[in-house]
Amino acid sequence: MQRHQNEQQNELVRYLHDLNGWLARDVNNRQLELQGVEDRITHLQNALGARPNYHQSRSRRCGFGHG
Repeated sequence: MQRHQNEQQNELVRYLHDLNGWLARDVNNRQLELQGVEDRITHLQNALGARPNYHQSRSRRCGFGHG
């Protein structure tokens, strides 16, 4: 009985470790995607002659600032 519980605990620990790794990679990928969107928006603003600081100040207000 004890052996079976230990095996289940070990399996659960492995599963949670793998899940944590997957979630960390997912967060990183989403951050990279958002950075890409932000870069494209900035490029479009520059191409359209938009105010250069508008996007930066708005992104900081929304919690997406990088500094």
